[in-house]
Amino acid sequence: MLNACSRMGQIEKACNLFFLENASEDEIYAYGQKMKKLNEKRKSESKKAVQYILNNYAPKSEDKIIVAEVGKSTFGIAGVVAAKLVEKFNLPVCIYKKVEDKNIVSASVRSVEGLNILDYLKIEKDKGNIQGFGGHDAACGAQLFTDKIKNFQQDLNSMLADFTFQKVREN
Repeated sequence: MLNACSRMGQIEKACNLFFLENASEDEIYAYGQKMKKLNEKRKSESKKAVQYILNNYAPKSEDKIIVAEVGKSTFGIAGVVAAKLVEKFNLPVCIYKKVEDKNIVSASVRSVEGLNILDYLKIEKDKGNIQGFGGHDAACGAQLFTDKIKNFQQDLNSMLADFTFQKVREN
């Protein structure tokens, strides 16, 4: 639940819990209830974002990566949403949201087993399609140039054309 506070842009709710002095059990319980409510909101917003992406960005059979905007949802849930889509489609996923700078989008990228996504992001940075990135081989953040999102997706689809993806497990 502490993580939910951060994902929903309300980290102060989690921090306040740690700095309570001489708090009664009722006060501590009240903070816990606020965080629980925020976690429920995060779950709900994550489900809505996944559905939004499925409705607006469903992968085509030739797609080797899903690149989609998170919609009206807060960017803090992008990693959770990307992970759910990786699990569903067994494809790498890049979820982005526009930020104050209209030329850049912030992105959360999740990969599949056996694919070091950082190798491909380095190529895309060298090509000028992304401004920067950081993370590890399975999950990272990136800043994409707004006008290069299509190039980014096309390049990754092309570079991953020969990658052997495992079959998606039936749930």
